[in-house]
Amino acid sequence: MIHVLAAVLLSNAVSFALKSTLALKPPLSRLLLRMSNIDKNELHFDYLVIGGGSGGVASARRAAGYGAKVALVEKSSMGGTCVNVGCVPKKVMFNAATISEILRHDCKHFGFEFDQSSLKLDWGSLKAARDAYVTRLNGIYDRMLGNSKVQIFRGLASFSGPHEVKVTGNDNTQTVLTADHILIAVGGRPTLPDIPGADLCITSDGFFALNEQPKCVAVVGGGYIGVELAGVFH
Repeated sequence: MIHVLAAVLLSNAVSFALKSTLALKPPLSRLLLRMSNIDKNELHFDYLVIGGGSGGVASARRAAGYGAKVALVEKSSMGGTCVNVGCVPKKVMFNAATISEILRHDCKHFGFEFDQSSLKLDWGSLKAARDAYVTRLNGIYDRMLGNSKVQIFRGLASFSGPHEVKVTGNDNTQTVLTADHILIAVGGRPTLPDIPGADLCITSDGFFALNEQPKCVAVVGGGYIGVELAGVFH
């Protein structure tokens, strides 16, 4: 009888303790649960960032600097839009266009004379140099994260449960990560309008993939990206 009573009392105590833990307000309840078993998992993190762009990288490094265990998931090149298909490569192309404009229109005002008919742009060489510069920046971002002790996972992230993210690598291997806090910093991408012929167009992303300089271009959209690219083409 004494053994039975002791077992009942122990069961009630465990049940009460568990309910009390779950009833606690965050973050104390999460902390107690983590101390029990989650921290033993090497793939559990204090902070998980989805997206390796400027915002994601900065946030991950800052959290790691405060002592958090941090992971970052990125499916493509590190640096996001700005480094790969935005500000950085655009400035390279814009500078090339500016040099062309100076040679064609301004040099003569400063006493320079040359045969402008011989002026020719090697688009392929320009693209190769620009891409090499971007690749170097990708490596710098990788090293900065490594120096900050941020663990990088390459692949496509998708939520598979509460505080749980599945990462599908390029080789289709899957890794499940868990985290107390998750930041979605995937940025955005341009979309094509739902009109006939849209499938024959490219976006600003496609501009940086062009291996040859187009002879004739129509830019649809008068935002700052469209205006800048129109100026580069011209």
